[in-house]
Amino acid sequence: MIVTFDFDDTLLFRSIEFDEDGDVIFPHQAVGDGRNPVGFRHLLLHINRGDKVHIVTSRLKARLPEVEEWLSRWKVRNKIAGVHATNMQWKVSKLIELGSQRHFDDDIEELSRLPPSIEGVRIKPHPSWGE
Repeated sequence: MIVTFDFDDTLLFRSIEFDEDGDVIFPHQAVGDGRNPVGFRHLLLHINRGDKVHIVTSRLKARLPEVEEWLSRWKVRNKIAGVHATNMQWKVSKLIELGSQRHFDDDIEELSRLPPSIEGVRIKPHPSWGE
């Protein structure tokens, strides 16, 4: 099976803070060692099953080294078939190109764009994000 995972808030567990005007304060802070406990458990499950796993992030390509660094820190980078950036574009075309059969993401809008051939699984981000 070919499985894809979003990175930010699906695998990387970050809390969010708001200023007095309700605007988001950047950068978001990683919680604990940064692993989303639910998303990371699914990642390990698919790796251990022998599935082909890709990370697909909407980050800019220039920021891929940060993703690679986190995956190396968590000791899974060498088990990931590929790490891809969509440069702030929707992920669906890359997922289709990769042949993804299941995609994990925290973003409901990303999941709503998936064709019927790709099963979407929502991973909730840190509770500070709200619903």
